[in-house]
Amino acid sequence: MRIKNYFLFIFPLILLLVASCDPSSTPKEKYYLSTKSTNLESENVQSVSIGSSKYEVASYLKKKPKFIEITEQPRYTTYIYGKSTEKYDVEFKIVDNQVCYRERNTYW
Repeated sequence: MRIKNYFLFIFPLILLLVASCDPSSTPKEKYYLSTKSTNLESENVQSVSIGSSKYEVASYLKKKPKFIEITEQPRYTTYIYGKSTEKYDVEFKIVDNQVCYRERNTYW
């Protein structure tokens, strides 16, 4: 009887855990590449906009990025401003020394 009670309690928890893990989820990079109808050229974060140089990013924000991630394939650099790479305020994707996109996190 006791084993049955444990099973009734633990099985739904394990099922919930397995159901919440989705290894086939689409990475956010794919959405950035596939979005064709959003014009972000007039948007900016403290004067940094799409097409700004990587030097303008540090100049406008008046500080160096807290974290820099370099991706080899395809080649780009991500400047991350915030407490950590998971809890960031804003990130800028730099391709060929220019801002390609930026993303604000909920921690801004």
